[in-house]
Amino acid sequence: MRLRKDGIACGAAVAAEVLRQAAPGSMLSAHAADGERLVADPRGGATGFTGSQTAGEKLFRVASAAGRVIWVEMGSVNPVVLLPGALAERADAIADEL
Repeated sequence: MRLRKDGIACGAAVAAEVLRQAAPGSMLSAHAADGERLVADPRGGATGFTGSQTAGEKLFRVASAAGRVIWVEMGSVNPVVLLPGALAERADAIADEL
């Protein structure tokens, strides 16, 4: 797969390749312009979104219309994802850092 250097084309190319290969359990980050197509694509799984209220509501409508599952976190700044292994190893230190 050849990727162009601009972010939009790169995000679209990576997303298309992940969907093409139907990689189970895959995660990807895509530019908002690609979001509606990706959320509605039947080859994809559930979607998680973090971003603006406007974009989240739009993606939620598209996902709902397509019968797809989507989790949306809207309006946040610097979201944090805590993985089980990290919590098991250093929960107290993470709590101190936050």
